[in-house]
Amino acid sequence: MRKIGYSGYFMPVDADDWIHYRFVVYIRSLPISDSYIFNNGFMVNLINNELWVRDRFYGGCGTSQIFYFENN
Repeated sequence: MRKIGYSGYFMPVDADDWIHYRFVVYIRSLPISDSYIFNNGFMVNLINNELWVRDRFYGGCGTSQIFYFENN
């Protein structure tokens, strides 16, 4: 990301992740931070038709962090 001169937020997302359509608007409305970590979230098990509400969401989901990079 430094090679292309990128400054801003980076969030790794998998193809099976669901993100609210206004998520970017929400993050951009917050003060700039080095990172955000999601403590709460939900996971879906389609095989068993279950929805799991998770505390410590970051422990079970790789898409639970946002990092801020500043290219200077």
